[in-house]
Amino acid sequence: MCSYCGHEFGAGYPDSVCIDGYLWDADSGDEDGFTSGGEWACPACNTVQMLSDALEEAKEGSCGQSMWRPWCAATQWESACQSALRNSRKEAEAFIRAIEPFLIVDWPNREAVYEREAPWGITIERVWSPSEVLT
Repeated sequence: MCSYCGHEFGAGYPDSVCIDGYLWDADSGDEDGFTSGGEWACPACNTVQMLSDALEEAKEGSCGQSMWRPWCAATQWESACQSALRNSRKEAEAFIRAIEPFLIVDWPNREAVYEREAPWGITIERVWSPSEVLT
């Protein structure tokens, strides 16, 4: 277990803990241990796996809404990159630099979606490149 604590499970406070390189919901559990989590790689000590998983999801290209907050492949991927860069910069940079540009689903106007002036279901495909997060 590393010392990583984050906000991956929806609480307004750090609600995830790392055990053996994977994140568990700190609010779950019983006397035998945590009962929810274990699917997401830790951005601090399992950075390459976390980014690999996030990249695979980004290339699948979906959008949606969770807990009344819209998300799309581009925003989720960029968030994963930022988390990895904050927690394990050297590994994250090496992984991101090795990625070839790829098509990703995004919104034509993110600000309008976040301000509820445009629906989250109207998307575009655009080319994503490493320079977007490595500037």
